[in-house]
Amino acid sequence: MNRDVQKFNAIYNQTELLSGENEDNLYTRVLTLFRDQNGAEFRHRDAWLFLKDKYKWTNPESTQARRTRGRVTGEDEPEMFGEDAIPRPSGAPRKSKSQRSSASSSATSGSSKNRLTEFFQEQIQLDREAKKESLDRELAARLAVVELQKRNEDLKILTFDTTGMNPEDAARIEALKEKARATYFNF
Repeated sequence: MNRDVQKFNAIYNQTELLSGENEDNLYTRVLTLFRDQNGAEFRHRDAWLFLKDKYKWTNPESTQARRTRGRVTGEDEPEMFGEDAIPRPSGAPRKSKSQRSSASSSATSGSSKNRLTEFFQEQIQLDREAKKESLDRELAARLAVVELQKRNEDLKILTFDTTGMNPEDAARIEALKEKARATYFNF
């Protein structure tokens, strides 16, 4: 972020306001210049707006002066350290700090990846079981509704009046009535 804000601020300070151009138009033009030079959008507008009028950003020499304060420059600089008293042993070169930390982090990150993978697999399994239980309950409820509707349809036959009907039709309906009574009332 610091690097991008510094680059943007440098472009902004080098760009002159054109005749008839307001601050918003200048900002838009500098955004385009920044994108063209860096190949990426400038995403730190709030930070730049906060920093652009600060003394450090308007006077870069002030920070450079602080960095060099107390230093001896030129040929008068005394040599602080001489030759190494103990030479470095021959053999494999010493690993840099980033190589050492990446080796230890890869060992720990591998185990943390495994733990994370196991955690997600357990979570997926629990989600599947919960969904299956929910679907089973929903299916049982639907089946209960269908059974109730079927029972009501079967028992509706008991309300039919067979007087004045054709004897064959009346006999069939009476048989269905007996079947319904036997099924639902155990007679």
